[in-house]
Amino acid sequence: MTANTDLTTVRDDIIELLHRVGAYVLSGLTNSKTINTKTSDFDAVTEYDHGSEAMLEEHLRRQYPDWGIVGEEGSRYQPDAEFVWYIDPIDGTNNFSHGVPFFAVSAGLWQRLADGSERPVLGVLYDPSRDELFHGIAGQGAFSRYRGQERRLQVSQINRLDKAIVGTGFPYDRATNPCNNLAEFSAFAPHVQGLRRLGVASLDMTYVAAGRFDIYWEYGLHSWDIAAAVLFLQEAGGTLTTISGDLFVMKQDVEVASSNGLLHEQALAILAGARAGRD
Repeated sequence: MTANTDLTTVRDDIIELLHRVGAYVLSGLTNSKTINTKTSDFDAVTEYDHGSEAMLEEHLRRQYPDWGIVGEEGSRYQPDAEFVWYIDPIDGTNNFSHGVPFFAVSAGLWQRLADGSERPVLGVLYDPSRDELFHGIAGQGAFSRYRGQERRLQVSQINRLDKAIVGTGFPYDRATNPCNNLAEFSAFAPHVQGLRRLGVASLDMTYVAAGRFDIYWEYGLHSWDIAAAVLFLQEAGGTLTTISGDLFVMKQDVEVASSNGLLHEQALAILAGARAGRD
């Protein structure tokens, strides 16, 4: 990226790309699919995951040859570049593979700084089933587009747990991993208005940014799951840490606790209690 790079033009290009890729994925929702597994029996992958990632990688390498790419299905192109795209060709493959119309395609552009840390620069996420788009540029806000209307994302002002809607997910190795989130889920249940497990991490965090969820936490995520959503949350005024309350640092394997900020300490306290009880 140079001083002359127009991030608005890049964003618009990625919006068009994700609409095209999303249409391809949506076309396969009700089709017969070849379903394989990756890290566990619960971690599904289909030919549409691979096809979607190929479309994303081909376009990004052609249009932005100096920027790296890290994708869920194995794409690795200049991963140590200063600017890197983190792409998720289908977030929510388990939903998609069973014909459940709730999944997303996302791309987040991050910059590696001199100290080795990374910061989000731009994000685009598309939910093809609802035809809802989310986009944002660092320092310029994050927005949703739905049914012809564009709205700026803003976290909720809910400050009571009993009024909060909370999202989470479970790791693919939950059958063998003692840190499988079941204790944390049970700990939240008596205190909140609703607990949701949607199966799409990128949308879970984006929904916090949009004020639809008030808290979202999860173990066992990867950089591509949340690369776009982290920017949305940042621009919408949310709070993001690790589940232990430490500073969030982007890396391939991550855990997250995100909230509207008003409920963050209460959420961390519940999570800490659940972890202490399990340990």
